[in-house]
Amino acid sequence: MFIKHLPKKMLLLSLGDAILISLAYFLSLSVRFGAIRWAFVQPSWPGALILGIYLLTFYLADLY
Repeated sequence: MFIKHLPKKMLLLSLGDAILISLAYFLSLSVRFGAIRWAFVQPSWPGALILGIYLLTFYLADLY
């Protein structure tokens, strides 16, 4: 399996990036619409795709 070959540091960094990117997206919508709406928290395929593209870009740019 691919995950067995990844260093722990890289997994922790990518997990942290995923959490911070999701939080930034949530907070940007909250600031834009003026209130925290829990409807923003619902997972969606486009959101997961964008998050995956960010993480893949960070990996390919050798940021880990």
